Amino acid sequence: MFAYLRRMRRATLSCALLAAVAAAPVLAHDDATLDATESPHGGQLRMAGNHHYELVVVKSGAAGEHPVQVYVSNHAGTPQDVAGARAQAVMQSGKLRAWVTLQPDGPNSFKGWAKYPPAPDLTVVLTVTFADGSMEQARFTPLARGSRAQ
Repeated sequence: MFAYLRRMRRATLSCALLAAVAAAPVLAHDDATLDATESPHGGQLRMAGNHHYELVVVKSGAAGEHPVQVYVSNHAGTPQDVAGARAQAVMQSGKLRAWVTLQPDGPNSFKGWAKYPPAPDLTVVLTVTFADGSMEQARFTPLARGSRAQ
């Protein structure tokens, strides 16, 4: 009887450990964790599908025409090729909304220009369509309080 209970307890502990290990990657990629992670180019990190996206925007100054840069990597931080991919961002702050088409700018990045104010309420929705037709979307608040990119 005791041997049976020991086996059951061992099996339960094994299942609990396996569940914790399986859940760790999911927890490691939430927005709060990504905001606490230092990004390679000083932007805000977000995860969508199989990729990490780093959005780099102007952090201060007046509203006007500013660059928008997006870097693409995998979950391990390895740069990912964006050849043949298309990207578009919708940027909104208050009542001002801008759409920007981002062009490939190097092996793993997109770049474009848009009129936006570098304000704490700036939100950016990025849509990337890869050459194979797959699509991923990420939402950023790059200048919000508490964002590492601020």
